[in-house]
Formats: sequence, C-alpha cells, structure tokens
Amino acid sequence: MVVVYRTNLAAFALDQLDFIEGKLKEAHDHPASQKDAVIEAGGVIPQLRERLWLENPTKAAQCLLAIRDLFDGCAGDWWAKLSDMDREQFLQEVRALLDPENGGIAAAKSIFRQ
Repeated sequence: MVVVYRTNLAAFALDQLDFIEGKLKEAHDHPASQKDAVIEAGGVIPQLRERLWLENPTKAAQCLLAIRDLFDGCAGDWWAKLSDMDREQFLQEVRALLDPENGGIAAAKSIFRQ
C-alpha cells in the first residue's frame, strides 16, 4: 500500500513536536496527568519516526542524534519509563527536554526550520 501524505514533512514534524511539547508541559504542570499525558505524547512517535525515515533519512538521523530517546527503535520503552518515573526524576527529564536553548525538543524542531 502506498501512503499519500497531505502535508509536507517539515510542517508535519513541527506539528508533532509541538504536540509532544504540549503534552510534556501538561504532565509537568499537573502531576495527576503525568502518566496519561506522557503516553499520549509518546503515541505520535511511531508515525513520526516512520515518516522521517521514509521521506528524509538524513533528517531522521539528525533527529536521532539530537534526541535519541524520542527517535530510536526502543523509544516506546523510554516513554513508558518516563510516564512511570517518580515525580522529581520526571521533572528533571522533562525540564531537560523542554529547555528552549538546549533541550531535545528545541534541537529537533531546529532541524525542520532549516
């Protein structure tokens, strides 16, 4: 089956990364949402990863280098662990991911703004 996408890859990736970022912020700000919001965020990774590798392996590799936990083949395991982390460790991980200067989400977004 040939899949036909209706949006360009950069717009799609940025939308997905914005969704992930929003869900991580929700989990950060609302402890009761930690598990569900993280599971929702991680749910977009398989489609994002598949489309990246299919359409632009160079950008996929750049994403893998920028934020391995989001894009490698074991990402599902990492997301499951993140959703179940104790609160303090979770907050440290999320703050690092969301850092607007050096965080993994910002690094991944910059790949698609080039």
